[in-house]
Amino acid sequence: MGKLVWDESYSVGVNILDKQHAIVFEMLNNLMERDDITVRSEPLTAALTTLTTYAAKHFKTEEQLMKEYGYPKFNEHVKTHMQFRLKIIELSNEMLYHKESVPVELFAFLREWWSNHILQEDMQYKAFFKEKGLE
Repeated sequence: MGKLVWDESYSVGVNILDKQHAIVFEMLNNLMERDDITVRSEPLTAALTTLTTYAAKHFKTEEQLMKEYGYPKFNEHVKTHMQFRLKIIELSNEMLYHKESVPVELFAFLREWWSNHILQEDMQYKAFFKEKGLE
């Protein structure tokens, strides 16, 4: 599975959010590069916990900015974050039952979700925040 490479095409024009997105990419790449990951491995659980904790921090930052500036698609955007959380819970539950395909499913989901979320969902607020003067 290829790395997620941060470049300007992922920039949403808000420094704090761009930095957080880049950190998520780095965390994902570090997780996907490990060769000791199995459904029963402690490193998978630890990495997933770290990543989801950071994702929650990022979502909170993003949602606070949206609320503060009155982003009109706030509710729809929050729903996408909830869908992410629900999928992580689903995959975590499957890990508890040692479903062997979980690591591959998890990596594919994380890679696709973050890339698509930034390029499709997050880009919708880029012009809005720029107009508000947020950098």
